[in-house]
Amino acid sequence: MVSPSQRGRALSLVLAGLSVGTALGVPFGLLIEAYFGWRSTIALIVFLGLLSAFGLMMRAGAYPESEPMAWRERLGALKDVFTLSTLGVTLWTGIASLGLYTYIAEILSSRAMGAVTDTFIWLWGIGGMLGALLIGRFIDRYVTPIKATSILISLLGVGFVLVGYAPIALAGAGCFIWGLCGWASMAPQQHALVTHAPRHAAASVAWNSSANYLGSGIGAALGSAALGAHLAAAWLPVGALMAASIALLIHLIKARKAHVTESPYGSGCSEL
Repeated sequence: MVSPSQRGRALSLVLAGLSVGTALGVPFGLLIEAYFGWRSTIALIVFLGLLSAFGLMMRAGAYPESEPMAWRERLGALKDVFTLSTLGVTLWTGIASLGLYTYIAEILSSRAMGAVTDTFIWLWGIGGMLGALLIGRFIDRYVTPIKATSILISLLGVGFVLVGYAPIALAGAGCFIWGLCGWASMAPQQHALVTHAPRHAAASVAWNSSANYLGSGIGAALGSAALGAHLAAAWLPVGALMAASIALLIHLIKARKAHVTESPYGSGCSEL
């Protein structure tokens, strides 16, 4: 639907729907709950869902139809080492970023910063929104998806350290960096998968999104197990940093084996 030179922006725009909804939904929900009660938050969710369904019904004929994908084709995308390693990076990044986000209130309370939890959630959400919306332009024009992912995961680790152990102002900056890099990391991964195997693009993108949210669930479960074992919440950023380090290690090994070429379109790059 778009030219290859705009692939990054297209992917980031599509992914922004999920990421912005997740990043800003929580703080908006908390704000509404504070003034009008939790039932108002649920009512708003129902209203937005019905509004979205109505919009899709009104424009149903405007979208191109696609053939249902056979399971053989879906599973065929997983036969490639590059694809599997990319999914591994996404999984471990999800464990680190979204998994830790589940316990942001506990982490801040353990640092006597519970009073600024709402502010930090807003910082995380705004960072996530900006990261999701802006990353596409960078991978189209300035850096390869491989380099972008390396930078984002590295900065994600910096965000964890700041949130867990820095003074309050730097911790707030760390929360912003965490949200920005966590949500920005999805588009380069999708871009790499689509560029590497266009034939399996739809299946690869679906698997990658699944890996992200599976990572979220695993990370939340690990955090719950840690707290249930009476581990102090202050140690949770260390666990997230370890998960991010595993993601970065897998990514760097993949990058060494991947053949990186300059893109024939625009000034962006692609990885094959």
